[in-house]
Amino acid sequence: MKQKPTHTSDFQKNFIQSLQKELKLKDTAAFYYALVENIPQYIFCKDLEGRFTFVNQRFCQLLEKPIEEIIGKTDYDFYPPELAAKYRSDDRKVIEQNITLEDVEENKVSQRETKYVHVVKTPIHDADGKIIGMQGIFWDITERKKAEEALRNAHERMRQDLIAAAQVQRGFIPEIPPRIPGYRFAWLFEPSEYVGGDLLNIIRLDKNHWAFYVLDVSGHGVPAALLSVSLTRMIDQTPVSRQLLQDGNLGYRASEELFDPRQVIRMLNRRFPGDKTKFCTLLYATLDTESADVTWIRAGHVPPLLVKKDGSRAEYYKDPGCICISNLVNEDNSLPTRQLTLEPGDRLVLFSDGIVEAMRDDQEFGYERFAEIMRANASVPLDDALHAVFNQAAEWAGGGPFGDDVTLLALERKNGGS
Repeated sequence: MKQKPTHTSDFQKNFIQSLQKELKLKDTAAFYYALVENIPQYIFCKDLEGRFTFVNQRFCQLLEKPIEEIIGKTDYDFYPPELAAKYRSDDRKVIEQNITLEDVEENKVSQRETKYVHVVKTPIHDADGKIIGMQGIFWDITERKKAEEALRNAHERMRQDLIAAAQVQRGFIPEIPPRIPGYRFAWLFEPSEYVGGDLLNIIRLDKNHWAFYVLDVSGHGVPAALLSVSLTRMIDQTPVSRQLLQDGNLGYRASEELFDPRQVIRMLNRRFPGDKTKFCTLLYATLDTESADVTWIRAGHVPPLLVKKDGSRAEYYKDPGCICISNLVNEDNSLPTRQLTLEPGDRLVLFSDGIVEAMRDDQEFGYERFAEIMRANASVPLDDALHAVFNQAAEWAGGGPFGDDVTLLALERKNGGS
């Protein structure tokens, strides 16, 4: 006789499913507790009233209390009142808004050293989705905070040092233009950082002669600034021989070296303080106020721009010049100079390449645009003309800082010779 199939009763099915669920829950709980007791973070759970319902052993070690003395207590039992109040406020926010909160906060037990922890708090839901408490995990970031604070302090000290260095560097630039009958100077100096590799100066050589120059050291920032200051001091501190001028007044006459642009280049190449990775470009010029002759030498520097008095034209003097100043061995047999005579109203503009190389996308501001703006402003005061070209270059570059130092130095022969 064929045996009837055995059917599992509903009771048996429910019992098996319940047993499986209970075993699964036990496995899950075992996994959870194994996890929270072995990870290097502090873990806790609280009910809706802020009472601890669970903490791992690492949390117990932090408070230096057994778990029995923590469960059922609140933050007010372990932390200073101001910290406990903050923790409780954050807990309420997590529960009331049903959100995850992440923060960096202080963690201080009694009067011991304050620690900084990175904390993440989330709500706990029951099977029906109702919030029944919150849980948190945090880890010690005190050493990181101390390192960040030390870095901020170092950065601030460096910023203050750079501000002081910028003031020192600007001290090498004349405060006001010298009074020269029949002539006027104007300049604009804008480093791309606090300090830069550009510098300019105007030096009286004797009663009727002046020297003026713009130099540009390779690179940016402090190293370039230190080198530029060293070079300009070499020029400015060239020995001055005092003598009685022909008009009977006690005056002075600079060393013959400064009257000859070629001698200046030789001196700087001979004494260049930088290493083989550094170099400097220089446009050094002299002015004879009686003849209105300007003589210059261009050591790797961008060419000067002559702007005629009526704005009829603006042209660059792209003479061959000579190689950049450095400590590399070079033959200085060919040091060509250039000369022109300024007519009343003419302007000669020396500048560094930072302004013509100002970028918009992949396009430079350029020499032609620079010359056109200076030509269009030939009739406005010299200072205004320099600011006009600077402002348009800054606008071209998007209004932010230039990628390189910007230096402009202009000489104008006044109309009427007064």
